[in-house]
Amino acid sequence: MSRHTRTQVPILPRLRKLVVDHNVHEKLITNKEHQASNYNMGAKHFSELKSKDMVCSILPQSLTNEAVKARLDKPMGTRSY
Repeated sequence: MSRHTRTQVPILPRLRKLVVDHNVHEKLITNKEHQASNYNMGAKHFSELKSKDMVCSILPQSLTNEAVKARLDKPMGTRSY
């Protein structure tokens, strides 16, 4: 009950040796990739924005942050929207 031993406890010599795992970095990388694949499982790839497509945009100078519909003049390529 929270008392210290007065003598040292005998321990086997094989338990005193330090065990080093050399594959720690590889295991961290594989774990990170596994977590990323699980997180991105529901992700979708968006199609490219072409000319004459309708988009909704919030103008930077807008005070009310209302979305404004607009039509593209030129293709925008792959975008995150």
